[in-house]
Amino acid sequence: MKKIFVLLILINTISFSQEKFSDFISKIYQESGTDGKTALVDSFIIANQPNGIPYIEDSTAYFIYRGNGSSVKIAGDFNGWSPQLNLSRLSGTDLWYKGQKFEMNARVDYKIVVDDQNWYLDPLNPNTVSGGYGPNSELAMPEYVQPEEVIRNENIPHGTIERISVSSSILNRTYRVDVYLPPNYESSEDVYPSAYVHDGSEYLTLGSAPNVIDNLLYEKKLSPFIGIFVTPTDRGDEYAYGNRYNYAQFIAEELVPKIDAMYRTSKQREDRLVLGTSLGGNISGLISYNYHEVFGKCGMHSSALWVNNMEVYNNYVDNPKIDLDLYAVWGTYENVYEYMRPLKDTLLSKGYNMGWTEYPEGHSWGLWRATLDDMFLYFFPNGYTNSEDEEILPTRIKLNQNYPNPFNPETTIEYEIPNLNVTSVRLSLYNVLGKEIKTLINEKQSPGIHKVTFNGNNLSSGVYFYTLKTPVAQLTKKMILIK
Repeated sequence: MKKIFVLLILINTISFSQEKFSDFISKIYQESGTDGKTALVDSFIIANQPNGIPYIEDSTAYFIYRGNGSSVKIAGDFNGWSPQLNLSRLSGTDLWYKGQKFEMNARVDYKIVVDDQNWYLDPLNPNTVSGGYGPNSELAMPEYVQPEEVIRNENIPHGTIERISVSSSILNRTYRVDVYLPPNYESSEDVYPSAYVHDGSEYLTLGSAPNVIDNLLYEKKLSPFIGIFVTPTDRGDEYAYGNRYNYAQFIAEELVPKIDAMYRTSKQREDRLVLGTSLGGNISGLISYNYHEVFGKCGMHSSALWVNNMEVYNNYVDNPKIDLDLYAVWGTYENVYEYMRPLKDTLLSKGYNMGWTEYPEGHSWGLWRATLDDMFLYFFPNGYTNSEDEEILPTRIKLNQNYPNPFNPETTIEYEIPNLNVTSVRLSLYNVLGKEIKTLINEKQSPGIHKVTFNGNNLSSGVYFYTLKTPVAQLTKKMILIK
């Protein structure tokens, strides 16, 4: 009898690797015996666990759990971490399941919640991603590309990290600061741009920042820079609330001069980047706005701009443009997109040089570690020349405002491709709903200044956006057609 049971599992395992999930459910309902149902469930799990569970079929991911309980739910990025996705128990088995549709390139964190109180990693899913509160299970849809740049490569040169303590007389606090120095720093006499990173210890560990920088440098995609990773002493107080202005002053007036005195950093504002994630993105926006004579670049990872009645958001929206380059990343499974989208539109309309990317992901280190390369490649691409160098060379991809603007019916779009490791260029036109309506350029192009003449005869009057995409950057600007 045992041999027959094992044979049933083997036969069913082969079939379940080829059939749809609905076929599996139908077989369970058609099977009358408990042993037969158990064999079918075992077979399904054995057949599909090597390919990954949740079980993915087209754009639907089926969450699956085996065990006892009065209820089984899923909490994750896609439902605000509220256990709202109820799994159904398959009659006569210990298998629970529920399908949920996602974009084909989506990636989300989640946990299984049993009896509304016990939160577990998915025991059938070995894929996890670390976060600020521990690991979560990870669902990656078929078109999601795992970030290979976060993996340490032992066969390439590595930068070094020096840890220093910096005391602030403004705050009467002492901060841990980890300084990343690129390979060959000691043997060179070069002057480097710098990146000041908040939540520094988490970017170093959860964000794998040293691995990202080392790998991009080795692949000749990135220009070397010095990274200053600052760990907060009281994160909420310093990044969002009572001491935010004192902390900003500490960074600009105490930390920057100390770093400039200790290391060969460029002292030009254009060569300094400040960046952070969530509340760290909020303080980055506050620092770059109030001290733009110190920092010329600002990176925002899922910035929590909602604090203090949208203070940082309103600074940028309600006041005249300042001289600042920005890059922002956020996910559609986090509520920050509700204000990051209009902020992006407003800044572009004011003429800011701003790159941005939106992904079907949540408020997670899974998103931030995978897009840290977006940030660094945008601000310090291969070929970047800092402002203290004597020779002025094209240093970055640039997208100019179309002219004339408004226009009727023709306008010219000009952009610049520097001598970077750029393999392809795509210039596209979008309507206000974000739908691509025309591809203007989609090809490999040589470095230099390029111009494209666009005729809007076939379009109605209104606002449109044009986006320049390359493997290392994405830039968008607004144009207005008036007939």
